[in-house]
This record gives sequence, structure tokens and C-alpha cells, in this order.
Amino acid sequence: MSLGQHVAALPGSAAQAAAVSSLGDLPLVVAFGRPSCAPYTDWQRDLAQLSSSGRHLIAGDSGHWIHLDHPELVTALSARW
Repeated sequence: MSLGQHVAALPGSAAQAAAVSSLGDLPLVVAFGRPSCAPYTDWQRDLAQLSSSGRHLIAGDSGHWIHLDHPELVTALSARW
């Protein structure tokens, strides 16, 4: 049920995100997994650059759900802020 609600909210969330031109100094980590996600690398890098504190992280041995594949990585990043 939660996944269905998440998917249903994606169009509205994407529209809101597309309208953002700056995140100031808000901490932001844009992470992605396997090289199969490579076509999105430029978009993800641009997204990370919306914040002066943004970082672009490649978790090469992970799939799409990095927080499930490597929760310790996500926890470590969260602990920095």
C-alpha cells in the first residue's frame, strides 16, 4: 500500500522538484547505484549542484534502492548533518 501511495505521488512531486532553481546551502546528497543508471549521471550531477552543500555519490555496487542495499552508507551520510 505504501509503495502504491509513493508511486501515485510521483507526478506531483516531480513537478514541484522541477520548479526548484536553488537549494541554497541545504545539505543534499544525490546517490545512485549501478552503471546502468549512467544515462542519468548529468541530471543527477546538476541536481546535486542546486545546493552549495550538495554531493553526488555513486554507490557502484548497489541497485536502485540504495537504502535497502547499503543502509550503513545512507546512515553514515545522514550522520554527517
